[in-house]
Amino acid sequence: EVNWLAALKSAKGGEDSLYTEHWSVYGLALYWAIISLTSIGYGDITPQGNREYWLASACTSLMSTLWAYVIGSFCSVVSTLQPHEIYFKRTMDDLNWLLSERGMPLHMRKLLRRYFHEARDMNKQRVEESVIEQMSPMLQGEFSMFLHSRWITKVWYLAPMNREIIIWAARNLSLMIYAPGEEILEERTLFIVRRGMCAHRGKILTSGDVWGEDMLLSNDVLRDKNKGRSLSYLSVLRLHVADLMDIVIAFPEAKIQLRIAQVRIATMRGIIVVAKTLKRLEDRGLIDLETLPAQRRWRLYREILSGDFDQEALLANQTLSESQANTLGLRSTDMRSGADSNKRSTSALLDRLAPSGSSGTRRFEKQVTITDELEEIDEDEVG
Repeated sequence: EVNWLAALKSAKGGEDSLYTEHWSVYGLALYWAIISLTSIGYGDITPQGNREYWLASACTSLMSTLWAYVIGSFCSVVSTLQPHEIYFKRTMDDLNWLLSERGMPLHMRKLLRRYFHEARDMNKQRVEESVIEQMSPMLQGEFSMFLHSRWITKVWYLAPMNREIIIWAARNLSLMIYAPGEEILEERTLFIVRRGMCAHRGKILTSGDVWGEDMLLSNDVLRDKNKGRSLSYLSVLRLHVADLMDIVIAFPEAKIQLRIAQVRIATMRGIIVVAKTLKRLEDRGLIDLETLPAQRRWRLYREILSGDFDQEALLANQTLSESQANTLGLRSTDMRSGADSNKRSTSALLDRLAPSGSSGTRRFEKQVTITDELEEIDEDEVG
């Protein structure tokens, strides 16, 4: 009978018991299975006896197990070398599943994929925050200082502060990514451009540029409300005015410096707002500053800075309604007349603005300044 045992015996020879005893035959079969399974190869040196077959099978099994463990450990190390990349790919897989599941159009799929690619730094920041939270307070500050000090120093009223205050501010910075063409408007928030370009008040801002420094102002009239618009994928660092409360509480000396910056910004903004408003009133012949008494002028400044002065309605080209005219202290017929009506409307306006009583006059002369509209930076105001 021709079989594999007969072929093996004719090729290798040896004792007949090697091919007839059941344990010997089982050893031959096991040797062949192990060598084939591990793909070691039969080689030029092969076992010749029963003991050699069993020993070769044992050694092969042991070494192949050890080799498999080494390969598995190496693959495990390699697979965890880039956890951020693995997390990002997993996120992209979930995104692709979501887009397919919801049947998103092609242009929307491209837009969302591009945004996630640009926002990879946000995922890294989340991991960074979880790691930083495990550090001691001192090490947290030092690490944040190393990462964000060059951005914090771009803010003119934070740059001269001591190192501890800058560290505190750096720890409160948050990262945000905006898509091209997206409007950026957050109340009382400081923005620092890290990467990309945006437009704000007719200017192109790039890496290192700052806007929103007037977040210190509590007066809505003086604060800039112009929206920013991203021109490319824009990465910014944000600092809200509420975050400054921690700095003020922890460092009393910071309150003085922030107050000085607040007054400085308010003074510059207030002068511009008052000057523009008075210029419009004079151009329309509604007011004469040369003949305007001092107490009425202070009253006018206060009305302008507090937002109670409705200059848009007053300067409108259309005829004012009776209710609007009454609100401004004017007569609607005066607004439709010539130079004489302008004088009468101006007189009515000044009568409304004049404070009552001499004590009121003295109070406005002493207390009414541009910075009166600013409040102290305290917990109640930020709240």
